[in-house]
Amino acid sequence: MELSKTSYARSRNKREMKRLYFQAFPKAERVPWRILKRRSKRECSFDGYDREGKFIGLTVSLETEQFLLLFYLAVCADLRSEGYGGELLARMRERSGKKPIVLDIEEVPPDAPEDGQLQRRLKFYLSNGYRRTGFRFEAYGVRYETLCFGGEFPAEAYRRFLRERLRLFRN
Repeated sequence: MELSKTSYARSRNKREMKRLYFQAFPKAERVPWRILKRRSKRECSFDGYDREGKFIGLTVSLETEQFLLLFYLAVCADLRSEGYGGELLARMRERSGKKPIVLDIEEVPPDAPEDGQLQRRLKFYLSNGYRRTGFRFEAYGVRYETLCFGGEFPAEAYRRFLRERLRLFRN
């Protein structure tokens, strides 16, 4: 059976979505909950996914004229390594059409353990067709590396987006 997608506003899994959001992302990388809920009404898509009524995970994304930005992707801890993350990425590919998908991960330092969470996250995205762009930045004390899927990475448009829009998700 296929995954069902429901927006946060219409979801029956609001509690599970909130719990997963707070469990999956460190405080320094999270948009404040009230702002995420408010922005999801007009500026971004905040979606929950389930299969046969069982909550699986969530995505938060935003579409611009040049790219689709995947802010967050999380799968429930007890369901990881079962292919759901790849399914959520496939949904993003369907949604993006011909636009590249851009996402940021916490930068993996050279001395990071090979089996550590940062390395596993990077390998997950690379194994799903994302590529390293060489674009890095720091926001709110966290160093990020930008990955891209499909098409050419729109570096200048993304740089402009970060300058103009990122602050909207922190105030």
